[in-house]
Amino acid sequence: GRSLARRYNAYLDSQNTISRVYGQYDEDGSGCLEREEVVALLQSIAEDPDKMRIELGMGTQPYAGVKVEPSEADLLTVLDTADVDKDGNISREEVLGAIGTWLQLIYQMQRDEWTRKIQEKKRRRSAMCRIA
Repeated sequence: GRSLARRYNAYLDSQNTISRVYGQYDEDGSGCLEREEVVALLQSIAEDPDKMRIELGMGTQPYAGVKVEPSEADLLTVLDTADVDKDGNISREEVLGAIGTWLQLIYQMQRDEWTRKIQEKKRRRSAMCRIA
């Protein structure tokens, strides 16, 4: 019974998140997020992805704080993936998929950026050793 209760609570939390997102980003009150509204949501998440991860009960990840700047192509990938019924909007049923896809993409970008910085430091360090 406990796991069912846990799943139900997680469901309620996700519904609260959806309601908050729609309250904040569904500017015309249409019940769907149009492209510009989705872009505003995704850009907001990109500024502090861990805030959304925590709100969804996902916890933080090891690359927190690594700044990335997703491109227009990244946004379009998420929109295309999440828009299951291909109507050009993100409905309430599709919004968690959009957020999840976006968080995964940001995670990969942060990991890649972190790895790149580590390799850069190693190269600089090995260059200094050769000079000495």
